[in-house]
Amino acid sequence: MDVLKGLFGSNDSIDDLKRIRNYKPIPLKRKGDIEYEVQYQSSQIEGEGHRVLNVVTNKHNERVIVYRLYYGDDQDDININLRIRIITNKGVKLPDPNIYLYVFQEEQHIFK
Repeated sequence: MDVLKGLFGSNDSIDDLKRIRNYKPIPLKRKGDIEYEVQYQSSQIEGEGHRVLNVVTNKHNERVIVYRLYYGDDQDDININLRIRIITNKGVKLPDPNIYLYVFQEEQHIFK
């Protein structure tokens, strides 16, 4: 959370991410097997044409999959859509939090 706060400032979106932690999770495919779920969810994400960028364990001992959406159009290098999928012992928390960036190549900066 502090990383996101550092990148985007402290605003309502941080509070939205905290509320997501309270959503009822979707049960794991194999009860108690987080690693299988990480592999399954990663496969699903990549099967939809998107790309898993990283998988980490957060301070709550949850597995977090960071991935980027790809649409196969000529805008993929300009419109960057990042998401995270949180997997806990109780299941997969949805919806996936979303970070949207727009790249201004001529001006060499990114707008969130």
